[in-house]
Amino acid sequence: MTFKIEIPKIFKTVNFSEFAEEFGEQSLDIWVNIPKKLIDERNALIIQGNAVKETLGKLVKAKEPDLEKIEAVKQEYLKVDDQMVSWYTNVWYMNGEPLSEEEVKELHKAAIENDPAFLDWIVGKTFELMKEHRDYRKN
Repeated sequence: MTFKIEIPKIFKTVNFSEFAEEFGEQSLDIWVNIPKKLIDERNALIIQGNAVKETLGKLVKAKEPDLEKIEAVKQEYLKVDDQMVSWYTNVWYMNGEPLSEEEVKELHKAAIENDPAFLDWIVGKTFELMKEHRDYRKN
């Protein structure tokens, strides 16, 4: 006999009305027990994005900015941003289905245009719930 345990995906719902009651019933389900591989991927994207931002900052502050290099680094940053969007398609769900890249981009765009604090809040809430789930001192 072989011991086999199947670990299900565990979701926690984030009601947007926690941010502002005007959101009404809108919500997202967050996959909170993501595998280490996904955690490592996000950490690598953050490190990569920070490095690109730092490079861009240095290029822009140069006495004679190289516009071609600046544009190339901006494109590199957009590529990292697209990879981050793709990452969130793995953890943000609605009605039992993961959001598509288009849906994540739309959420991002709507938040940036209308209320950037909302995007910060939903990302923060995502990792708060993941951390809460991973707390080994659960009751």
